[in-house]
Amino acid sequence: MKNRCKNQFNALLVGLACTIAGGGSLLAAVPAHAAAAYQFQEEAAEPLVSVTFGVKTATAGSMTVVFDYKDDQNFYALDLTPHAVELKSVIGGVTRSLGTAPVKWSGSSQMTLKRRPWVMQVILDRRVVLTAYDATFDKGKIGSTSSGGWGWHDVRVQPVEELYFTDDFTRQEGQEGEWKTVNGNWTLTSSSENINARNVSMSANPFSYQIATPTGKAFTQSGRWFWDNYHAEVSVKPTGRGTVGLAVYVQDPQNYIAFLWNAAEGPEARQLVRVVDGKPTVLAHAGGAFLPRQWYRLGVRTSPGYVETFIDGDAVFKVRDDWFGQGGIGLLAQNISLAAFDDVRVQSYSYYRQDFDGPIDSWTADGGTWNAKGGILTSAPKQGDNGASRVLLSGGSAWNGYQLLASGRTGANGACGVVVGYHDNKNYSVFRWAGASSSLPFHGRQQLMHYSGGKASIISDQPLKLTEATENDGFANVMLRLTPGALSVYNNGRPIASMADEKLTSGRIGLWSQGTQPVAFRDVVVFFPPEPVAPKVPPKMEEDALMVGWASNSGEWPPTFGDNGTEFWNTGDFFGDSSLEMMWRRATYTRGKLEVALRAQRGDFGSGYVVRCESTADRSGLHLALLKGTQVLKESTFDWKELDGGDGSKSASASNAVVPIRIDLESDAITFRVADRPAFSYLTADTATAPSGTNIAVRASGFALRTKELRAISTHRDDYTFNEAPTDWYSPQGTWSVISRWPCYSDWSFFGGKGVNPVLWSKRSYSGDIVVEMYAHNQMDLPKEVGYSHPGDLNITIGGDGKNPASGYSFIVAGWDNTRTRILKGTQSVAENTTEDARFPRPINHNMQFHRRWYYIRAEVRRAAKDGKPGVKVSLTVDDTLLCEYFDPTPIEAFQQGGHVAFWTVDGTIMIARAKIESASMGSRTIPTGLLDAAVQAPMPKATTGDLAPRPIVADGLPSAVVERAEGGNEGTWTLRNPTAGGLFEVQLIKPGDNATEPWKVTPNTKLDFDVALPENVKVDLYATIDGMLHMVSLTNNQRPDARVRILGTAKKEASAQGWQHVTFDLGAALKKMYPEADSWKVDQLSLGALHGDEYRWVGFDGNPLGATYRLKGMKLTGATQIASAPVENGQAPH
Repeated sequence: MKNRCKNQFNALLVGLACTIAGGGSLLAAVPAHAAAAYQFQEEAAEPLVSVTFGVKTATAGSMTVVFDYKDDQNFYALDLTPHAVELKSVIGGVTRSLGTAPVKWSGSSQMTLKRRPWVMQVILDRRVVLTAYDATFDKGKIGSTSSGGWGWHDVRVQPVEELYFTDDFTRQEGQEGEWKTVNGNWTLTSSSENINARNVSMSANPFSYQIATPTGKAFTQSGRWFWDNYHAEVSVKPTGRGTVGLAVYVQDPQNYIAFLWNAAEGPEARQLVRVVDGKPTVLAHAGGAFLPRQWYRLGVRTSPGYVETFIDGDAVFKVRDDWFGQGGIGLLAQNISLAAFDDVRVQSYSYYRQDFDGPIDSWTADGGTWNAKGGILTSAPKQGDNGASRVLLSGGSAWNGYQLLASGRTGANGACGVVVGYHDNKNYSVFRWAGASSSLPFHGRQQLMHYSGGKASIISDQPLKLTEATENDGFANVMLRLTPGALSVYNNGRPIASMADEKLTSGRIGLWSQGTQPVAFRDVVVFFPPEPVAPKVPPKMEEDALMVGWASNSGEWPPTFGDNGTEFWNTGDFFGDSSLEMMWRRATYTRGKLEVALRAQRGDFGSGYVVRCESTADRSGLHLALLKGTQVLKESTFDWKELDGGDGSKSASASNAVVPIRIDLESDAITFRVADRPAFSYLTADTATAPSGTNIAVRASGFALRTKELRAISTHRDDYTFNEAPTDWYSPQGTWSVISRWPCYSDWSFFGGKGVNPVLWSKRSYSGDIVVEMYAHNQMDLPKEVGYSHPGDLNITIGGDGKNPASGYSFIVAGWDNTRTRILKGTQSVAENTTEDARFPRPINHNMQFHRRWYYIRAEVRRAAKDGKPGVKVSLTVDDTLLCEYFDPTPIEAFQQGGHVAFWTVDGTIMIARAKIESASMGSRTIPTGLLDAAVQAPMPKATTGDLAPRPIVADGLPSAVVERAEGGNEGTWTLRNPTAGGLFEVQLIKPGDNATEPWKVTPNTKLDFDVALPENVKVDLYATIDGMLHMVSLTNNQRPDARVRILGTAKKEASAQGWQHVTFDLGAALKKMYPEADSWKVDQLSLGALHGDEYRWVGFDGNPLGATYRLKGMKLTGATQIASAPVENGQAPH
């Protein structure tokens, strides 16, 4: 990606004037700079360069800095005068002004001159004062000449490379790496107590960078002063309330731009601030606080004149700002108990926009007039041209692999178009559309046209469907994506046209219009997307024989035996655009053939397209054929000589070369590339007859295929090895982190969740057909035999609401104490399997088939029909064995509207080595509203009333209830809310004061009474803990008794006003009845909650819903006293 972009931008065209008519500049050419005695620096300019220097000014005279100097007829010049700066180009002896700006000099002015592909900027005293566009030259000498006392000093010529900086903080403790701490105690912290410098290769995501700053601000910075035009990202987990942030363009701790995020809800929860000399200025703000204890991905993108911010990939702010223009990055935290940062990534971002607020020097016109003003580019016919087509061009002929976004407004009578792949007026592609009342032949239609050698071909012709919404001021948004051999057109993210042609490889970009009516354009962006990055896997895991199934490429391609030998079917499904990368080994693949099944039905190799590759008879090339059934749709031969280097080298075409091959499926197009060169392309002529399968398979004859060299890529797949912070996930329940799987060999650590009700939700929503793959196991949580306290319950939910797993389809593997496997729709069982396959046999640490295993669990929800009726088929497979299947004629709403995926278990631990989600429709990443921060609690009252008060019990590190003072109530009136779906919802009843948690001495005369407002959806009971045993007093009576509790009785409830009930219970009398030989009892704890019954209620199945609320007041315990510390002699409750 880096080399590709650099080479393409180096080919950019010469900039012209801001108002262009018919390709001629309105600025008359002026004579070239007179010959001057330039003083040149020893260092010449590289293709990307920054030159920084101090300026000595004077009231008269001037200074000129020349750069990319070839000779006195070809160079760039920066002129500095008492009141202005100007950039010029001298090309062939002709001088053109590229831009000018007024300036105010200080007594110690510092200046930076930046030249990047297609853009150059002048920074004066930390502000960008001038931006211009030109790409005629990309290297040459640097020098200056001056008069009248002007001069420069402390000149520094800084070559600049494409930027790619990453830090996952994997290093020894105490090493700061590339970071410079300004303030705060930043520490390198392992994600598990078992991880150290010795075993980092055996752990997923081993380290993070943490800061604790309960009061004050912490700041650490990294990077170089000349960094610019980059996209910076960091993962952050704020474990408390406060502020976290990511800074860019960092000059020093007092000067930077930062994206800040706060946990306090309000209109300024999210802010973009500019800090100059320590004084902040808010550039943008918005509501939307973060939920503590979750991982997020903060991003800031810089491009010429703009700063944009992102949370989990979703845009938050886009602001124009000309401060700084360069600088490193910083991490910030303020007034927060603890925050963890991880997985920093900064990379050059080739993202350039033309907002038409200023000069459009990087464009050249062919026909008509083009005027930019106020963010709008207007195109009109030239007098006398009768509305002939006109085009405005930019970019370079070598550009490829780009996306061009533009908005056009035709009105009722005009015609707009967007051009890509332009070489000359006889060779290019254009997507165009015309208003319904246009006089042009294609009025009311949208067309994709391709011109080759002057011959026009209509690739796609449709009625006008572009969204020209009034809220968008009549502008239609289109995006054209050009890749070698294929072109796709999108409107608002929806594909609307495509073409395939192996000769379609590169070309300039442009805007097109036709007709006698003026039209308008705006929001033009050209973007070179980076190549997708494969999920990271620690090398030691990838090589381990027990983990190769999930950790290596080979694991995605398990062998199956078909009619024509061994076939390798990828385990995933490919619902959208996809690619397959592989290697052709010329030395060993010459006597056989390689076949790839595309868009096939699983298990039927010939059900889709088949690409066949085999050496030519004389071994001089590669013969390629695309088939559908027995029909050859297209074939071609790729000559190995095409790989010879331009310098005469033949290493790529040598007979023993390993040549990369890539097949791309984009929309309706199929392209085949050899060593990144198009070999052939094919466009489905009739989409109605195109194969509808979603699977890819490979097979070979005559040689052994190396599946580790296969890599499948899908735009509709999320693939997680959890080797980075889980920013695409959130966990409102349980404790999720990197933990050791085997205490007996604690070096191996993986991502997992543990606790009473651990649930991990995807932030992204998915709709339509969906496949979820998970490689999972339980943690060995007992140090010796049997090793596993709760084997089973490796569970998945699809189509959930992001709060309660019981809201979707749930797939419960080896559940109910490892006795059965089920599929649930909501809370109802719709399919069940109780055979041996549905349980884990001998789940102990001495059974190596269980102990070392990773279970491959696959859950699917797909469109289907049964007896002619539409619906969905819901299925569950474990290690390729179908355990449960169910046809649902009335699918849950989330199947169409979008729902979240969850991984979860019950009262135990689930370890996840890898997870993949493939879906027909990929939604955005958001955390649903309505989740509660259980850490925020009301303070306990002073011991004045004598009433008991509810204090939440901490479970899995967080309070299991949110306790607040009831609005309008007295000091003894409380509101209790459930912070999770299910959960224990437990509070301890204490007497406020110094001895709040001391046990009680209960006598036969002890009574408990209180008032409660208990809605029907709340399910809580009263518990007295005696010698570790729960003794229950039923309040809602909706859970079956179990071995956890002994039943004391049912509380008496009398209705009162406004929904309140008065509750009484003779606690002492009930204990005397149960234990008649005792005269008193030591009650260690009195509590309210949901502590017994079906364990699945703790995850949300028929348990207390998220936000379930009830009220308490006037809680009194009479006839009992608190015990200080000495034990009370009483009757012993039997066990």
